[in-house]
Amino acid sequence: GHSIGLLNYSVILEPGHSVIIETEFEKVFVHWQLHPPDPHRGFPVPPGSVSCIPVHEAAELQQQQDIALSLNQLLLYSVTPDFSMPYNVMTLAGTALALAFGTFLNAAIRPLPKGPPPIVAKVRKLASKFGIIKMPK
Repeated sequence: GHSIGLLNYSVILEPGHSVIIETEFEKVFVHWQLHPPDPHRGFPVPPGSVSCIPVHEAAELQQQQDIALSLNQLLLYSVTPDFSMPYNVMTLAGTALALAFGTFLNAAIRPLPKGPPPIVAKVRKLASKFGIIKMPK
C-alpha cells in the first residue's frame, strides 16, 4: 500500500537566517499493480504545512499570533512502464499461431492434385512453343 510520512522539526532561528531541510531517499521500482489508473499523470504527494511561532524577548510582543503556511500538493512524475507490451506479445503470438494453424489445416484438408503441378504444364507448353527444350511427357 501507500504510506504517508510526517516530518516535524522544532527550530529556533535568529533573524536573517534560514534553514535547509534535506532528506535521503532510495529509488525503488513500483510494482505494476500499484500504479494508479492513469500512471502518466504521476503520483500525488500530499500537501505540507509550516507553522511559525514567533518568540520575542519582550512579554508585550508575545501577543502576536502564530503564522501557518499551507503548501500545494505535489505531483511527482515517475518512469512509467510500457503497459501495452503484454498486449503486443499476445497479439504477435496469436497471429503466429493462426498463420501456422491455417497453413497446416489447409495442407491437411485440401486434396492432393493429380498429375504434375500446374506450373509444370505451363513450362512445357511455353518450351514446346519456342522449341527450346523437348520435355518428355
